[in-house]
Amino acid sequence: MEVIFLLGSALTFFLSFMVYDKKNKSISDYVLFSWLAFGGLHLLNYYLRSTGFMLRHPHLLSLGIAFPMLH
Repeated sequence: MEVIFLLGSALTFFLSFMVYDKKNKSISDYVLFSWLAFGGLHLLNYYLRSTGFMLRHPHLLSLGIAFPMLH
């Protein structure tokens, strides 16, 4: 499952970079960029929780609480 979270996070970061690098951006491109970036961070949070990284660094445990709200 960790591989799926990591690949999904990498894919959303790549897509958000592609949208950010686009010429002649409109407001909808900025909205799509921010939505993809927050989605990538949310998946990265799931990855870090499933690998146990968050348990080794407990100060990061509450970092992902706001991600569902940001979606």
